[in-house]
Amino acid sequence: MHLQTASPLDMLRLTRFPPRWRRPPAAGVPAKNVGFRKVASGVSSLGSASPRSLNIFDRDLKRKQKNWAARQPERIKFDYLKEEVGSRIADRVYDIARDFPLALDVGCGRGYIAQHLNKETVGKFFQTDIAENALKNALEMEIPTVSVLADEEFLPFRENIFDLVVSSLRLVIHLCF
Repeated sequence: MHLQTASPLDMLRLTRFPPRWRRPPAAGVPAKNVGFRKVASGVSSLGSASPRSLNIFDRDLKRKQKNWAARQPERIKFDYLKEEVGSRIADRVYDIARDFPLALDVGCGRGYIAQHLNKETVGKFFQTDIAENALKNALEMEIPTVSVLADEEFLPFRENIFDLVVSSLRLVIHLCF
């Protein structure tokens, strides 16, 4: 009886490797955008030079995503983190121990910070968000509130008019208010 042994190279050739794993497409996201992200260098993160790669700083796409998320029937189940962070930011505002006649919340969502503030501390509260559906579904608040549909990068306010500017779970690089 003669046993034939294969070399390691032959074993590699005989082994059938599974195809490269790919994330299943997300609901509502076109298949052409799945799996590709544009990184700072401009090269796709999967090594493809595809001209249709997804721009991660696409403001229009972010607005659509936030509007979609605000329309979901069970969105309240997932708001617990936003609620908690809003409560903690409001606590920090109370720690300052002064009144704020005019305040601004940049990227307010449904008003997670404003719901924890009172009219003794904040006179009038402006809240801005890029998602119209989030503003329409705003939570009940004790303080007088004005909701403004606006992009965080292009706010429609004059400089230095707000006494307080807050933002919850948003990247705000530089504000001159």
